[in-house]
Amino acid sequence: MFIAIDAHHHYIRADQANKKAHYYCPGCREKVVLKNGDVKRNHFAHLIDTQCHSFTENESFEHLVGKLAIAASLKKYGEVLLESVIPNITQRPDILLKTVNKTYAFEYQCSPISWQRYMERNEGYISEHIEYYWILGEKYFSTKTGQRTMMKFLNHKKILFYIPKIQKFVQFENFRKYDFSSMQYDQIFRNEIFGQIVDKKFKQQKLPSLGKQLMKLQSLIFGKRIDVKLIASLYEQQYQLIQAPWWIHQGALFGLRISNWQWRISIILLLAKIGVHNFIQRRQFNQKLKKYFYDTLDDTYIDYCINQTLYELEIINIINITEKYIIILHLPKWYDSLEEKLAETPK
Repeated sequence: MFIAIDAHHHYIRADQANKKAHYYCPGCREKVVLKNGDVKRNHFAHLIDTQCHSFTENESFEHLVGKLAIAASLKKYGEVLLESVIPNITQRPDILLKTVNKTYAFEYQCSPISWQRYMERNEGYISEHIEYYWILGEKYFSTKTGQRTMMKFLNHKKILFYIPKIQKFVQFENFRKYDFSSMQYDQIFRNEIFGQIVDKKFKQQKLPSLGKQLMKLQSLIFGKRIDVKLIASLYEQQYQLIQAPWWIHQGALFGLRISNWQWRISIILLLAKIGVHNFIQRRQFNQKLKKYFYDTLDDTYIDYCINQTLYELEIINIINITEKYIIILHLPKWYDSLEEKLAETPK
């Protein structure tokens, strides 16, 4: 292990330790010895007759440095424990923060983790009423992390990293996914985990105009790369996809199984099925739309996305939203031809 506790209960890195001092395992609190050499990096080891399974012996140096930085950043909030076992669930979070009213678990994830293992750990914390945070390491930050992986670690609409090389906490937020373009997000830099913002970066690219989006959609239609069930459903209602309201091309939700245009078409068709001047319970409406999101997303985020889309429709007077109901006022305008639609392209 690369970290131990000294006689004053301070966490000490092996490369900063004094050979003559006494040190103890942060997990079992048994005595450990400092070892150094030309081949292996300085490290602490248990005595031969000690059996400890609570602390990570093969921890990477990146994980250690990050864990110490996170722990140091949390000290002002309460008691900080490294790799302390939670007895009822036999889980050992990297960092446990105990405040007067609440306990928090922090996991510093530097290597891949399966969805099953990730959920098992989360469910364990939930069963103990422990609020948890996943903080990702440099590999997740420096590689081109895909949308599915991002969604797995999304918490309160944000993803948190700690990067040892720059000694900064980086937060990804404000995720956007426009049709026919890659994922976008903003980056927030902090010196401390919940500290003041020291820098911001906005990941943006040139977006296809509404006209170009329309042409790309037309190309999909000509190439027969559109869900045939959707085309058939539109045809039954005497609609053509290319003549759909401009509103379907203006979405940028992150986390959908389908394109934003298809998500918005589905909402319009659902409103048409309910009928003008009729209403539906908000909870029932949201439940019908949740199937379009990936399962890895929590319900809070999904409800947020659905509500944001509904507020858009309320602003343009398509619906009226009350505490419990959605009332359909009228339906968005479909165009009689592509030429008419292009003539009314939004500025």
